Amino acid sequence: MQNSTTNLTESTVSGSYLNATGSIRYTMTNDYMFNVIFRHTDILAELLCSLLNLKPEEIISLEIRNPLLPGDTVQEKAFVLDINILLNNNALLNIEMQVNNLGDWADRSLSYLCRSFDQLYRGEQYASTKSVLHIGILDFNLFPKNPKFYASYKLMDMENSYIYNDKFELRVLELKHINLATEADKARGLVRWASLFKATTWKEIKMLADGNPTFGKVAQELYRSNGDEMTRYACQMREEYEFQMRRIDKRIEDAENANEQLKETIVSLEGENISLKDEISRLQRELEQLKKHS
Repeated sequence: MQNSTTNLTESTVSGSYLNATGSIRYTMTNDYMFNVIFRHTDILAELLCSLLNLKPEEIISLEIRNPLLPGDTVQEKAFVLDINILLNNNALLNIEMQVNNLGDWADRSLSYLCRSFDQLYRGEQYASTKSVLHIGILDFNLFPKNPKFYASYKLMDMENSYIYNDKFELRVLELKHINLATEADKARGLVRWASLFKATTWKEIKMLADGNPTFGKVAQELYRSNGDEMTRYACQMREEYEFQMRRIDKRIEDAENANEQLKETIVSLEGENISLKDEISRLQRELEQLKKHS
């Protein structure tokens, strides 16, 4: 397999995750740490085999088109920590880890997918458009009314499910629904990957990595990265940024709820005022009638 980054080797790290104990400071649900781990194309290729149900020999080339560079400003809102991949020179993939539910994932992921699909230059044939796929790895419930562990969404006929275009697809791996994994999900290793993403202690990591060379590489890179000052700083900045964004979103939500309550109160008072006016009018009519008969 051709690739665009250096594979992880034992010579690039010092110490071993096997000696680590306790909790992991920055786990793989930290989207910066997630990207650090999967910038190693040998690890990324193994993940893709599970996500796409491919055999290793089917991955001929793998290019990461948006390499994460040291010093990138990860706390900016415009900074998107997805992994953009050109697979076998004929498919564009985005993979993204997302922990916080901002209520816009369906729209956001569709926006990313459409941008990727709009890839032609003037004069190129539409038939030459590469396949696009966006994969969200989420640590929240996306559709509470339709819970799934691993789901695939395509454009299709709503009556008979005939595929409109096979080049356009969204997939979602929900870490909170491991219990809903099918036998097929388990067979392709998705449950083990999800468990690895969710692991918060070195004990869990060691158990998952035991007898699994790829997970051993992941564990070693996770250990090395947690010990690297620059990576820790970036993870911390990303963590603090996400925390601040949650606070802002909560304030916006509270303000919107207060505004809705105010509107309801105004409508209620207006209704009461109308009822009061009607009652006054009724009493005035009765009074007029009494005057006539007196």
